[in-house]
Amino acid sequence: MSHVAHYDVLVGRSDSDQARLNGQVAVSGDRLNDATIWLENLRRSSYQKCKCPYCKTMLEQVCRNYEWQGYIIDEANVIDCPNCGYWVYESYSQVDELPFGDPIHSWAGYISKLGVFSEELPQECHSELVQHLRRNPRLWHEMEPVRLERLVAESFRRNYAPCEAIHVGRPGDGGIDVMLLDSGIKKWLIQVKRRQTSAASEGVETIRNILGAMVLERVFRGIVVSTADHFTFQAWKDRERAEQVGIYLELVDRGKLNRMLDPSLPDRPWLKFVSKDFSDWAPYFADAVPSRKQLRLL
Repeated sequence: MSHVAHYDVLVGRSDSDQARLNGQVAVSGDRLNDATIWLENLRRSSYQKCKCPYCKTMLEQVCRNYEWQGYIIDEANVIDCPNCGYWVYESYSQVDELPFGDPIHSWAGYISKLGVFSEELPQECHSELVQHLRRNPRLWHEMEPVRLERLVAESFRRNYAPCEAIHVGRPGDGGIDVMLLDSGIKKWLIQVKRRQTSAASEGVETIRNILGAMVLERVFRGIVVSTADHFTFQAWKDRERAEQVGIYLELVDRGKLNRMLDPSLPDRPWLKFVSKDFSDWAPYFADAVPSRKQLRLL
């Protein structure tokens, strides 16, 4: 499961320095020192362009501050991974001032953390499974076929609010793994194929198999979802021929399927912390890192 590591440190006054680490208060000593060092490193990293520690995607970074007489009074920094949902938020705010003019600042830092799984994928927790896939792309080709079928069904549900996706895959299913009901009116038959290598292509045989099942079921809308890198030229040609006689078939390769996972990732969980610390700045950060959009496929 995902959870948030939280450090909140008040510095500047020796008789009241304290840190709250994941809800536990530490007064002075090593725990306070560790929290302070952690926040200083986090603050330093906020100014550096870097890659996600999990999936190596270049991180998006947004910063805003308020200065007075050349000094930074308030500052907020967000680091967000557009691929797997890893994020960091840290803030710096002046809360008081000592009699001789030295400021007292409050620092806060939050960092997401995804639980470490074994080589076997978790049975539940769709969002965590999606993050795990984004960080370990090889699992597209190692996942159990039934697990992949259920993942595809859930991805269609999350991308298309007015539809219902029903997993029907079983032995003797005629090649149909998921049934999609679009707005309760249109019916789509979905076939899911898992290929064992990232460079594999999906051939024309798969297209002809689902076309046959569609004709027998008298359903003329279908989708082939494959973990293959691409569909062959002949597969696309047969898809075009089918459309000419009134049978619509959508082809979804691994790249498009991977984009369909976006709505399943956490949607800017750091925004609630920005709103809490600097409510006036929240719209700025929301615009800088837009909400994940649904993929319009059908």
